[in-house]
Amino acid sequence: SRVLINGEPTESTLAVGTKGAMRFTLTTHGQAAHSAYPHLGKSALADMVRLLAEMEMLDLPSDAMLGDTTINIGLIEGGVADNVMAPRADARLMARLVTSPDELETRLRAWIANRADYERGITVPYVRLGTLPGFLTSVAAYATDIPKLGNWGKPFLFGPGSIHVAHRDDEFIAIPELRAAVDAYVTIARSALATL
Repeated sequence: SRVLINGEPTESTLAVGTKGAMRFTLTTHGQAAHSAYPHLGKSALADMVRLLAEMEMLDLPSDAMLGDTTINIGLIEGGVADNVMAPRADARLMARLVTSPDELETRLRAWIANRADYERGITVPYVRLGTLPGFLTSVAAYATDIPKLGNWGKPFLFGPGSIHVAHRDDEFIAIPELRAAVDAYVTIARSALATL
């Protein structure tokens, strides 16, 4: 029997679950025209902006333990020049999943209808994890590699540091927390193996 301890930052708590992630792209199509004569064209960027403004009103899935589905608009691209009606616009988004990706996709497709093209990208499922006595617990709102590491053993998620400072210039882990994590990892390994 084997145990996997994923060391992503959980503020030194044992995560009881992680949200999944689903990347997707929306594309709107317009008609290029001189911006002085907007009636001769159609702005794909204007259509995209209107569509994305509606996202705050969407009824998205939620879960009692994992919380709410969230969607981030990560990148918007489109147009050719400031004096041309944009013939195309693309938006890249990432949803944090608390249910199946298919459930979210059904809701997204109903919302989008025929106003944009939809393409699903890389998707990682949400995960529910076990706990061990003596550890504070948390829920990780981010996705992890755990779903791809199933052959490595029963998964646990514990790590020093905070995801709140990840991907920033001032990312850090406090040295005392890092040192305490060494003993915590030993305790997790021993306790987890004893339960198998």
